[in-house]
Amino acid sequence: HPTSLSSAWTRRARIDYGTATAQLGTSPGGDGVTWGPDYGVQVPDKSWWYADAAKLRLAHFSKAGAYLGQVTLPKKYLTSGIYFQWNNPIALANGSVVLSSTSSSPGLLVLSKSQKLKQVSLTRYVHATVTDGVFLYGFDENNHKVRVNPKTGAIKGVSSFTGQGGRSFTIS
Repeated sequence: HPTSLSSAWTRRARIDYGTATAQLGTSPGGDGVTWGPDYGVQVPDKSWWYADAAKLRLAHFSKAGAYLGQVTLPKKYLTSGIYFQWNNPIALANGSVVLSSTSSSPGLLVLSKSQKLKQVSLTRYVHATVTDGVFLYGFDENNHKVRVNPKTGAIKGVSSFTGQGGRSFTIS
């Protein structure tokens, strides 16, 4: 068990794991170990969305960890109608959350601020690493720097990325 945090650290939120709706789910990971969601993102209103694969949903929590609700993924957004194949949530400036596909079909799943889901196809896999609030930036499957429009799925080669402050930068 971990020791207590030093005085330099302050707990901001606590979200428990369990079977209750207000808790995050866990999945078997082998050797008796269970895994919880690895992916969460804070949106502009300071609340958090977690990709909760065990419960086939996106779970919503306040910045203090209070449960705010969920968006259950319909079967059409699950691989073979049963597998949650979405990760790496990124928040856009408009409050949307964009997740990347880990299935055999490259794509994005966009959750709008009004909690509507939309699947966007991509012509190739992209590992998005940053956003300027509108576009996603990252590397495609050939390790080229790219910009992705999460509304259309259009992928464009770029020489640099742009962060939320509008500054260009590169990663190599």
